[in-house]
Amino acid sequence: MYRDFTALMKQHLMKKPFKVADQMDRDILQSVRRQLGRDFVSLIAVGSRATGDCLPDSDYDALAFVKGTPKTDPYTSDLDRIYGVSIGIAVKPLAGWLPCFRGHADHSCPHDFMTLAFSLGKARVVGGRNILKLVPPVKEVLKRDWKPRLLEEYRLAVTPNSPTNVFRREPRRHVGFIIAQCETLLLTKGVSVRKEKLPVTVKKYFKDFHVDGLLKKALWRRAHWPEISADPKQKKAALADLKSFLEKYRVYFGA
Repeated sequence: MYRDFTALMKQHLMKKPFKVADQMDRDILQSVRRQLGRDFVSLIAVGSRATGDCLPDSDYDALAFVKGTPKTDPYTSDLDRIYGVSIGIAVKPLAGWLPCFRGHADHSCPHDFMTLAFSLGKARVVGGRNILKLVPPVKEVLKRDWKPRLLEEYRLAVTPNSPTNVFRREPRRHVGFIIAQCETLLLTKGVSVRKEKLPVTVKKYFKDFHVDGLLKKALWRRAHWPEISADPKQKKAALADLKSFLEKYRVYFGA
């Protein structure tokens, strides 16, 4: 637990305005370092908080790499309350990622999409060692066969007992899944764009994958979710759009 939570909150309230991202990084890094101790190697921000393509209430997702066997994911609830966002830190053993970084893993490697994201600059070192230097150049990563992993992504999203089954997640994640999956598709082409450019870019690189309308609605819901979160009709519509997206995905990739 964050022992200095009360003092830290008072400090933040007294010093507004401050650079939220910088201060958030420092506070999260300090907490993670303390909880992981000598096993800590590196903290890497991923997703929109890493690229700056985020909203004020966007989640803060990061990977904490450690030596040896992973420990329990760090406790961050106190910082969640300070910053008003969900902070998720997943602890990962660095040794388990090295084969994928070096291209020695097969298509079943669960880290290969993240390796591709790393190679395209969609990650940021918050603190510790710069393990991103271990990632091969993007040209090498793109040579891998991505279709099996894209099919695996679909299977994991729809399998009832899968821990990543998208229908077991909250409605906001139904919206986020469409956006995130389109970003992943573009990564396999070596393309990374800001979210507002996703519909036209996906249409350019995947001409027969007609999801630009669903993607535009997902982006609108993402930007307006705080206002529409209590609207049952919007939640129902988001679920219907997710099902439509997954069906188009299944047909397009032959899942």
